[in-house]
Amino acid sequence: METWRFETANEFLAALERHQSWWFDPVERDCLWMFRGQANSRWPLLPRAWRENAFAPFTRLTTQASVAPPLGSMPHEKYRRHSYLHNTYLEVAAIEHFADQLDQLGFPVPRESVTDEAWTRCYAADVHVHYQVPASSLAALSQHHNIPTRLLDFTRNPFVAAFFAADFVTAGKMQSHPEHLAVWAIHAPKMRLLVDELRVLTAPRSGHSFLHAQDGLFLYVPDSFRWVHQHGAWPSFEVFFDRGPSARHDVALVRQLILPVGQVTHVLDLLWAHRISRAHLMPTIDNVAQSLMRRWR
Repeated sequence: METWRFETANEFLAALERHQSWWFDPVERDCLWMFRGQANSRWPLLPRAWRENAFAPFTRLTTQASVAPPLGSMPHEKYRRHSYLHNTYLEVAAIEHFADQLDQLGFPVPRESVTDEAWTRCYAADVHVHYQVPASSLAALSQHHNIPTRLLDFTRNPFVAAFFAADFVTAGKMQSHPEHLAVWAIHAPKMRLLVDELRVLTAPRSGHSFLHAQDGLFLYVPDSFRWVHQHGAWPSFEVFFDRGPSARHDVALVRQLILPVGQVTHVLDLLWAHRISRAHLMPTIDNVAQSLMRRWR
């Protein structure tokens, strides 16, 4: 992995311009990289559903799940000592509750049949678990509305990634004070070629204004249960870049661009000039007001 360090917001955003030679592919005449912003450069690339205590705040959901079929029907006693399948049930239950509530309120709910083998496999295990695999587009919709899932958000637009890294720093939700924020960059075609453990997921944008505005896509691990069985923990995605073929070849596959968090206000001001803000990326009237009030301070 390459690490690029910057000291100023101007340098940082200039390096993220998609027309720069290190992003732009002259053969394809396009930028083939995908980007993710994180408020702390030390955070792993770990989906929200797999983070510690991801479902702990949802006490009513966890209480219902405590008597759900997956825990009571596992054929091997050793699996009772692990929370991974139970965690998967909580994830699926949260997605289903979200879908049901959307339907009750008259919102369209993605319900396409699940036919993609890799997607189905990412929810399957080598033990019997009784739940229905959610449609990938429903999982994507859930992820974009803060339901914990095993998807990791990315975008084709590096400025969008920079915004979410900087915006989270200013949101006041962090338990620690990081020194640097980061934008991760992954060369998508090379990842497909060299890293068997990861898959890219895209979802239809026609019914999802946020996903469209953010130029969003996702990464996931099809064989996550196999990894858990072998290593006893959910995988952080960066481990696949460290151990795969890309680690043994001089291939620009992954880059991490980092910037001191003291630059976040300037980053957000510069991104506004590019029409990148909470109002533009999550277009609701409340977010328009919130974005303006931040600029008035």
